[in-house]
Amino acid sequence: MEAVCEFRLGRAVRWDLTVPGLLYERLKGEFPEREQRLIQEVEVASSPQVLQQTIRVHEAVLFFGPGRRMFVQLGPHLLAIHVLQPYPTWVDFRPRIQGALLGLAEVLQGGKLQFERIGLRYVNRIEVPSSEGVLSRARHYLRLYPFLDRDFPQSVHGFDVSCLFSYAGGGDLCRLRLMSEPDGPALQLDIDYFLAAPRDFSASEALEWVDDAHDRVEELFEASLTDELRVLFEPT
Repeated sequence: MEAVCEFRLGRAVRWDLTVPGLLYERLKGEFPEREQRLIQEVEVASSPQVLQQTIRVHEAVLFFGPGRRMFVQLGPHLLAIHVLQPYPTWVDFRPRIQGALLGLAEVLQGGKLQFERIGLRYVNRIEVPSSEGVLSRARHYLRLYPFLDRDFPQSVHGFDVSCLFSYAGGGDLCRLRLMSEPDGPALQLDIDYFLAAPRDFSASEALEWVDDAHDRVEELFEASLTDELRVLFEPT
């Protein structure tokens, strides 16, 4: 459904109102259409005494490619490269990530940059035959699904299950999440690989991190599929 590569920079990184225009000049060959939007984000801070939720609204600039299936989102200390279905393969997506990140590094004129977060996320929608119940479909077609002992009701209407895996000695994390859709037989497989803590990178080092992240995401995707599901996929 969508793949996103996101870079969130630390507040110490210089950022001003000239950044969007300067980056657009570098990217307009591939992303010629520019649009401004208000983006709403929810920030959750927790402590032993209270869980506090803050809603922040900020202005972002979007640079769209032809057909608007691929676009760059740029906001204060945020760069994200999105691609919508049909996914064009990593060979096409990766150069857009590289161009946007290197372009931003040039605009910011920095060597090492502080990254609060780098994330590579793939949200997959998998359509499967609907003759079985939702839990049976998951068991047949995916290798991640909820286990219910016999004492639980077996008439499951829907589910949402996830695992958080540690990589790179705890420096990276990956959340693998499987959800049933409320209306219909499809399942959603969401794979989100991200930095566990802020880190300083040069742009080239950040791209190496993204390449490693893609390898881990691909491994988890392949590990999630059963042979029954593989035969349903059309050759590409």
